[in-house]
Amino acid sequence: MIATLLVVCAASSVSAVGFSYGNIELNNVEAFVYTAVKTLFDNRDVSLVDKYWSPGYIQHNPSIPNGIDGLKSFISTSNISYDIGFVASNKNIVSLHVLATDRPTGNQSVIVDWFRVENGQIAEHWDTIQTAVPASKTASGNPMADPETERNSYNTSLCGDLAVESAERARAVEALTQLLTNSSAKASDYLQDPYIQHNPNAGNGVAAFESFRAFLGQATEYGTGLTTVKCDIVFMHTRGAFSGTGGAASVTTDIYRAKGDKFVEHWDVVQDETPVANSVSGNPMFSTDEVGLIHDVDQSQYGPVGKFATTSSSSSSSILPSGGTIYYSAATSRRGMMPFGFVRFLWK
Repeated sequence: MIATLLVVCAASSVSAVGFSYGNIELNNVEAFVYTAVKTLFDNRDVSLVDKYWSPGYIQHNPSIPNGIDGLKSFISTSNISYDIGFVASNKNIVSLHVLATDRPTGNQSVIVDWFRVENGQIAEHWDTIQTAVPASKTASGNPMADPETERNSYNTSLCGDLAVESAERARAVEALTQLLTNSSAKASDYLQDPYIQHNPNAGNGVAAFESFRAFLGQATEYGTGLTTVKCDIVFMHTRGAFSGTGGAASVTTDIYRAKGDKFVEHWDVVQDETPVANSVSGNPMFSTDEVGLIHDVDQSQYGPVGKFATTSSSSSSSILPSGGTIYYSAATSRRGMMPFGFVRFLWK
């Protein structure tokens, strides 16, 4: 159901491979990243890294070294189920919303992976990781991640409309910047009830966002980095700190569902920032400079890989791994208390 290959005609009139995913189709770059990551975690075959990852692979996870050897070591010493929900892209950048399960213990984390592709390979990686809170214990009663539902919940009427998708990304940046740095900005100008919340510490509704916004206080640091979009789903990579949470910086990925010019649903993954000096890779978890890495990409260089390139169809259970050990730290920060875009922060 999730993986069916067919030939379609892209909007640019260039022939491309379409990859059926839930209720949508992924473009070539999205399909390449999704299937490369899925195949790697499903098979735990480190030789796949040599095929699909660049030798100069740049790592921003603070617990994993730069280069493909660090990734190989992680895969060979972990046992993680990687269940992927939302997939989105922005030219050469692809983001994945993941529910990861440690097979030996059953412990779960919610992750957003960001990948940059170059010259037919995966060249760079960022992520945000947070310990999963069961839906029975979240303030809203909603799960932090529900991959099967996510894959089948895109608003297909908006898929492929580049103008609309670009406007959604710009609107998300505007909304979070205004709501978290401008005390006079009105949430009702950007959010619409029924506002569905997946942050584990925030309730549903615009009023709940306003309450948490007041709790956050003044933004002492704030910035936005990478953004991606697919149909009505927008991802934003950010870093920030707020007076109400003690001023400690966190790195966050917020995911929003757009409806018209407002947002009606929100997910986030929040992680305490590890200073560069303490990072194994020596790279920051976030930088506003990452926006400059986004550029047009030749879709013909990419496409589904491994079993996905030759299998005409697969059931969701056959292509979704089911286990894993979380190698990186999945610390829940003060930011983890933030609903909507309260998880919005970045450099000054």
